[in-house]
Amino acid sequence: MARLPAVAAPVPMRFPGRGLPTWMRDEPRVAVTATVTAPGGPLTIATTHLSFVRWWNRRQLRRLVRSLSGAPRPLLLTGDLNMGAARAARLSGLTPLAQHPTFPADPALPARSVARRMALSDHRALVVDVEAG
Repeated sequence: MARLPAVAAPVPMRFPGRGLPTWMRDEPRVAVTATVTAPGGPLTIATTHLSFVRWWNRRQLRRLVRSLSGAPRPLLLTGDLNMGAARAARLSGLTPLAQHPTFPADPALPARSVARRMALSDHRALVVDVEAG
């Protein structure tokens, strides 16, 4: 497990339909990691939910990737990074396996999408089949 600290003070966030920003508190974040034995050898999997604060989730992602530098490769990072795939790739050096909108869960997606609506979340679950190379 990697601990990813929260922003220390409330931060102003703008929401559609509201003229003034709302002061929001972040919460401590973690990444849960595991190394599993796959048919092609060891595989490290990490999952997290990074901060909604744009300038802070960048720091969290970089810290997480540094903490995984000695972990067996390949590395699979999953979760809600609260940023687009291109930004996450640029900041982490990792390659996205899929790019689908996962938030909010309400808008309809084309039938070919692999981002599935889940009754237990306001996000969609991104489903990706990965073959060992």
